[in-house]
Amino acid sequence: MTALVCALLLVSAQDAATVGPMARLAPFGTKFTAPQGGSEFTVTLNADAQLSEQEFTLNPGGISLKLTRPDYLDGELTATLTLTAKDRNLSGLRVDCARLLETYNDANGATQTRFQTPNQGSPLFLGELGAGKSVRTKLSTRGMSFSPETQSVEVTFTLSGYRFEKEVPAGPADRYLGLLLDPSGKLFRTSQKGLLPLDLDMGTLGTLRPFEDLRGAVLDSRGMWLLASDKRLERRDLSGALVKSYDASTTGPDPLSRGLRIDGKGNLYAISDDPNGIGQGVVRINLSGVRQGYAPLSQLERIAADADGNIFATTQTQVFRSTGSQGFSPLLGAGEKLAELQGPQAVTVDGIAGRLVVADRFQVAFFDRNGAFGTAFPHGIDRPIEGLATLVDGRLALLIGGEASTTLRIYSRF
Repeated sequence: MTALVCALLLVSAQDAATVGPMARLAPFGTKFTAPQGGSEFTVTLNADAQLSEQEFTLNPGGISLKLTRPDYLDGELTATLTLTAKDRNLSGLRVDCARLLETYNDANGATQTRFQTPNQGSPLFLGELGAGKSVRTKLSTRGMSFSPETQSVEVTFTLSGYRFEKEVPAGPADRYLGLLLDPSGKLFRTSQKGLLPLDLDMGTLGTLRPFEDLRGAVLDSRGMWLLASDKRLERRDLSGALVKSYDASTTGPDPLSRGLRIDGKGNLYAISDDPNGIGQGVVRINLSGVRQGYAPLSQLERIAADADGNIFATTQTQVFRSTGSQGFSPLLGAGEKLAELQGPQAVTVDGIAGRLVVADRFQVAFFDRNGAFGTAFPHGIDRPIEGLATLVDGRLALLIGGEASTTLRIYSRF
């Protein structure tokens, strides 16, 4: 049986002033990730090729979906799809042809089902859709054929993305800002003054846990805090009590400048900014603050680590991935076909799905750890993004800087 080729084509936007730059198909040759989660809707094509207009309400995304002008002719199924965001801004919208289910009669006349395999050329990326706004797209599936025993074919699509929830205070402005989750899922803002607990549900701030000249903080596999200043590394329990302190000043010039990270193997990493010593790059240190390795990389901004020991580093124009003893190689940059990076500001690795999340001056973009594109949306923020975190329930948190104060913007995934 001929496989169904799914092609999703953007025709026009109606009342879609907030639709972002992603409202297009992926260019030929682009590698993209499989869809993760999302809400499904299904179009059924019967053997007599009779179709009717349909309406769907997709939750929890809060989306009204209308399928109009369906038509099947010469092996091509087409329809006009209109999406309306009800009461929340929707971001990173992506439509995928998920699966095909054929219902047929077997040799004994019994009704059976079997899957066909979609051959999808590209998802459709719709960027951002404001509350109360709509966007109209054309769905087109080609190459479908029916055998004599076929009763119907169900074509199931997936709509996925992020929904804006809220923006809450995140404390006064400071240096060396970042976000960190403890083992219970509690979120902390890190800054030069210490650790500040953030209550997302109440939108309130906890009591600051002070630490002089804090440059970076992580949690190890035993649930211990590792706090680094310019020349000091401390181990503390979750209550904040000091367990041990190490003097890093004897291990070389400025090994703990900023951006402390820990990978799934227990290795510690930090950014060194010392131009008169080892130069700018990423240093690997042990739990006593002793330097064990160094990889040079200029114009470093942020680093992130995953459970497999990969290190991701952002410069002013690119994202690099570690290559073991060979240092770093470019992973993402200005030449990206779909998400052209313009001044990466924050980077993190999704601890649940393992995705790489990058925020630059204009957008938040999602990739897998090999650089395949997931989705992106414009954040519309004219202040620096100081930190990113994926919460245990899958929500995305953006730490937004400012001259006097910081805020936290929360998105939920659907």
